[in-house]
Amino acid sequence: MRQVIDMEVILAFGDSFFTESKQTRFCMSSLVGLIIAVCLSVESLANEPIKQRILEPPVLESQDAVGGGLTPSTSSDYLKPIEAPALRRSTVVDLPPVNGPKPDESQLNAVSQNEESVKTFPMEETAPSIPSGTPVSTESQNLAPYQSHSNEAMINYAAVSDSHLPQPYWITEGQLAIKAPLHRAATVELDSLIWAALAHSPYIQSIQIRPQILETEVNQARGEFDTTRFASSIWNDRSDPVGNTLTTGGPRRLNEQLLDSKAGVRKKNEYGGNWEASQELGLRDSNSVFFVPRKQADSKMVMRYTQPLMKGAGRTYNRASITIAELNFDASNHETRRAIQSHVMDVIQVYWELVYQRALVLQLHRGVTRIQTIETQLQNRSDLDAIRNQLLRARSSVDGLKGRYARSLAQVVQSEERLRQLVNAPWIQTALIDELIPVAIPTNELLPIHLEQELDATLMSRPDILAVRDQIKAANVRLRIAEQDLRPTLNLVTDLYVRGLNGQYDASNSFGDQFSAGAPSYSGGLEYLRPKNQTAANAIRRSRDLEMRQLLFDLEDKLLQAGAEVRTSIASIQATHAELASSVSAAIASQSEVEYIDARWQSGAFLEPTQISLSLEQLLDAEQRLIQSEGNWAASQSQYMISLARLRFVSGTLLSMEPASEQPVNDAPAMPIVEATP
Repeated sequence: MRQVIDMEVILAFGDSFFTESKQTRFCMSSLVGLIIAVCLSVESLANEPIKQRILEPPVLESQDAVGGGLTPSTSSDYLKPIEAPALRRSTVVDLPPVNGPKPDESQLNAVSQNEESVKTFPMEETAPSIPSGTPVSTESQNLAPYQSHSNEAMINYAAVSDSHLPQPYWITEGQLAIKAPLHRAATVELDSLIWAALAHSPYIQSIQIRPQILETEVNQARGEFDTTRFASSIWNDRSDPVGNTLTTGGPRRLNEQLLDSKAGVRKKNEYGGNWEASQELGLRDSNSVFFVPRKQADSKMVMRYTQPLMKGAGRTYNRASITIAELNFDASNHETRRAIQSHVMDVIQVYWELVYQRALVLQLHRGVTRIQTIETQLQNRSDLDAIRNQLLRARSSVDGLKGRYARSLAQVVQSEERLRQLVNAPWIQTALIDELIPVAIPTNELLPIHLEQELDATLMSRPDILAVRDQIKAANVRLRIAEQDLRPTLNLVTDLYVRGLNGQYDASNSFGDQFSAGAPSYSGGLEYLRPKNQTAANAIRRSRDLEMRQLLFDLEDKLLQAGAEVRTSIASIQATHAELASSVSAAIASQSEVEYIDARWQSGAFLEPTQISLSLEQLLDAEQRLIQSEGNWAASQSQYMISLARLRFVSGTLLSMEPASEQPVNDAPAMPIVEATP
């Protein structure tokens, strides 16, 4: 904003510095007034909005023998426009422009005073957003690696609010390519990466096989109650010496031919009973004189049933193997779900680490360009008042930031490769894409969290707790079996059969005589068995009891661990948000400090050389603190998002097992739905 310069003020200003004669005072005062008017005009032009191009990394090339520097780049506002009700009242003071006059005491002290007005600054224009999950089309705006920005205005900040923190400039600029051409870059959303990991990660595919193996054991246990069909046929041709004449009635050897055939079904029911139904057919001939009729056909239909009454009785006992296999299958499912959630948590953590590393690259880029601007000004003033050590000090700061910038780019590559490893989706591999651009925007709001609700959700959803519960149920079944095995064996045995017999191998008439001649034969009784000491059964019972006690202690430990992790996660969320708010305030304060010291250094024409050097040292140190505070801000943002996801992970609600209505990944199998996490 232009200001009107009063001639009396100019004369008074000149009188304070020039005291030789009125003519000299008048000339020098006029010269000072002309300089002030020119500087105000420059400030008015500098405050006009500047359109920002796509972010391009600086050129890392040496410019002279002492040290190289990055091409001066632009700066933009940290914050988006924020409505006044969401802001805490604070002050942003207009400082004199570059090469302007020395500020008076009222301006210098205004930084620490509270004002009624709040200033906000609009974000600059950026390039169009890139479609998620698809390579960027080739345009004229493609990035050439290591190119510089155009000039921008100084960074300004809006006020900080505890309830709604502002978003910095790197949130928007982080969605632009920084190290690869546009056609080799692709935007990635967190939900899409999670779905891709569930569909393509070999680790997830591997851990999903274990429950399938245990599911086959369930079917194996169920096979115990399948109906069994059997058949047998045996031919015997015997020639035995006779030691008793009553055996054959005369012949010295017994010659017999026998064909025994048997077919039927048997089955075990869920109460421990075994039943069998069979049809027997025997063809027999002998040289014994007592063998009548000759060439016998013996047909017999048999039904048998055995039912345990003590040991081995009951549906629970006989279905125990199935129940245990099902519980082991459920426990394995819970463990697999826990492993999948852990893998998804790794994807989330690496994703937000990538966001942080890209923000750090942007911050170092801006820091380098700001200090390079100072170096350029020192080079321009080298013939006037700049000292060589000042130039060397600025170049040293630039070179130090160059190394950090290169390291940050390497960290970005490392995070991208780790993300590719965890996800393994074909559309993000290096053969197609060189740069992954995360587009998720971190939230700054402190979300309401209720401890009791989180603990309840943990008890109902945490996979390791549910797995231990299933293991306890299985151990309880084994304990009940061991207790029943201590009982004696008492079985009810029954047998019922019908039989027919004819000569000349007349099998058909023998089969009919089973039902028409005579009456059914039957038998029934009890079998009892009891070992004297039952050493083995008692040892098994003791082992099952100890196993149950161990699992109960494991469950108690899991509950304590889950409660501690939930409380720790909630405390971490609150602490991280507090750190985020503090880092925002620190960054704003550091920016104000940089602007203040820069204004003093820019107006150093009226200072002694020692004071100018001291101001430069303070400015460079303030620039380093500004970069550090910006890095803390970005780190706090990423850590806050990771802490929110970790609360969902420790409570077991990071994923839900609901069937998916639609799949974002082509040709992907049905996978669990990913719940929306903040």
